[in-house]
Formats: sequence, structure tokens, C-alpha cells
Amino acid sequence: MFKSIEKLARTEVAYSSVYDVTRPFWAHNGVMQSFWTAETLKYIWLLFESEDVVSLDEWVLNTEAHPFRRDWSGT
Repeated sequence: MFKSIEKLARTEVAYSSVYDVTRPFWAHNGVMQSFWTAETLKYIWLLFESEDVVSLDEWVLNTEAHPFRRDWSGT
């Protein structure tokens, strides 16, 4: 997955969105969305990190991949 992102989205200075990855000839649109670093890279990291680094019994990730400690107090 990350190799494809590197191949298709990497530019000389950052990562760019592409107009249409389903086309044989794609082009960068010159925009790097904020969710790229805020969410996508965190999810890629979590996919490949060992399970003992982030306990999902102790932490919950919201849709933006921000961690929140679970509250087991019941209040």
C-alpha cells in the first residue's frame, strides 16, 4: 500500500493528490490534503506497528485517528 502511495503521490517537495488513479495516465493536482499527515499516516503506522505499542483496550481512535483514553468508570 505504502509503495503505491510513494509511486503515485510523491513529488519533489511533498505528497500530492492525484486526479484519478483508475486512469492509466494520472496527474498530480498539486494539493496535499491535511488528512494525509493527520490521519492516513497514523493509520498506516497502526497497521504495521506491533500490538503492544497501542492497546486498543485502553485507547480509542476517532475518525481523524486521534487517540482518546477509554474511560471504564461508567460515568
